[in-house]
Parts: sequence; structure tokens; C-alpha cells
Amino acid sequence: MSYAWRNTLIMGVLLALLAAGGFYWTQVRQAGQVKKLQERERTLRAELDNANSVLALYDTTRAYLERQEERWSARTQVIPAVDSPAQTLDYLYQILKSPGSFVSFDLVYKGQKDEKGYSVNRYALEGVGHFEKLYSFIWRLEHGRHFYAVDHVEIEYVEPDSGMYTAAWEQVRFKMFMRAFFAPGQIEEALPGAPLSAEEAAPNPFLPSITQHLPENRSDFFEVEGARVKALTHDTAYLVDKKGRAHILREGDRVFMGRLAAIDIRRNRVWFVLNKGGIEERVALKAEFDAKR
Repeated sequence: MSYAWRNTLIMGVLLALLAAGGFYWTQVRQAGQVKKLQERERTLRAELDNANSVLALYDTTRAYLERQEERWSARTQVIPAVDSPAQTLDYLYQILKSPGSFVSFDLVYKGQKDEKGYSVNRYALEGVGHFEKLYSFIWRLEHGRHFYAVDHVEIEYVEPDSGMYTAAWEQVRFKMFMRAFFAPGQIEEALPGAPLSAEEAAPNPFLPSITQHLPENRSDFFEVEGARVKALTHDTAYLVDKKGRAHILREGDRVFMGRLAAIDIRRNRVWFVLNKGGIEERVALKAEFDAKR
């Protein structure tokens, strides 16, 4: 065999070995590393998208927490250092100025009772008022700034003599007994904000079960109609109402005419249970994400 053929054969073998080694190195040995790097890249991109979403919702979350702190402070009651019939009457007149809470009554002072560490003034109220307004008045009295307790309420409906329907047909006579708590030497706290309204706290038993018209959103609750789902977690829903305002809700949180019933993160939707004038309705909002982003 000549030197030329021998050298050609040797070079061919070397090139074949080099090609085989390169194929093994790039297609076999490094294939797993490339796959791991690609998975890592996808993970980092997802984390980056989540971080951007968290930053975008930070201000909304902070505002939500501030509102919750204000509501919590507003619900706190205090026991004043002193109480007198004049102070109690003035406090009751402040309640009467609240929307939907005006009733007419006479106040009778029933005396003072001293307990260990605190004292109680007892009062009797007797008067007339509308069913709904009487409920609102009592609720504000028991959930207001000062610690009052209503012990007994008597309600009597007397049908008017007139056969024509007037506002008097909706009036009832009532009599109730209440206690005003106070503690001599007590330092009264300065509480910010205002207490929750009776409409926010509990359903009014004097309202009809089914109404002809839907109520107004006076407390500015989140409205489901026209809202969009921005993001979901297992226990939190980030939503935007029809006015473009962001809201953070959890299961059980109250909305206008209902509550957030469930968060279904697998199907990217939330369920609301609404009471529309006495008719219960389930409404679902689904998150619609832009696949191009």
C-alpha cells in the first residue's frame, strides 16, 4: 500500500472518530443539560411574569389592608368614664341623624346600678317608628362607639282607623329597655372612621323577602355585573369592576347583593351567590387571559 493511500485511510478514520465523538458530545451527553436549561428558562420566565403581576397588585393590596384596618378600628367599642341621661339622650340624637334610623320616642331614666369595676345606667324608651328604621336604630345603638345593650323590646302594631293607606300604616309602637355602661376613671380611646352601617352588618328582618326593585349600592360594595377577573390564587381573587377599580376578595367576602362563594383556580373562575330582590342567583366570572402575551 502506498503512503498516499495509507495517509488517506488514517485521516478518514480520524475524521470518522471526530465526527462520532462530536455527535455523542452534542446529541447525547449535552442533550440532558440542554433540556434542563430550557426547563430552567421556562421557570424563570414564569417567575418573572408572576413578579411583575405582584408588583402591579402591590398598591391595590396595600389599599385593601388599610381599608380593613380602618373597618376594624371603627368596629371597636369603648366604655366611657361617665354617663348621664343628658349624655345618653345626646348620643341617641346622633344616631337618629344617621340615614334610615329616625324614630320618635320618650326617654325615661330608671336608675344606676354599680358593679365591680363598672357601673350601668338603665333607661326605657317608648315611642313609634317604621319597622325598618327601628331595626337600624337598634343596630346602631348596640354597635356604636359607646357600649349600650338592649335587654328587651316590645313591638305592637295598631291598625289606623282611616281606610286610606298612609305612612301611618307602616308605623309600630315600641318599648325597649337598655343599659349604658360606664367606668369611672376610664380613658376613652380616640377611634378613627365611622362604624359600619346596619345595612353592612346583617339582613334587616323587617324587609320583605322579595322586593320589586333592587337596592342601591350605598355602601359602595364590589359589583359583580360588568367585572373582570384579573388574577386568581387558591384563596384570593383579584378583580376589576366596571369602573376600572381593583378589588381583592376572598371566599365569604361580601359583595353588592351577595358574597363570593367559591374560587375555582383549576377552571380560572370565581362563583358569586347574589340575592336579587329575594331571588337567589349564582354568577360565575372566568379569567380571560391573552394567549399572545
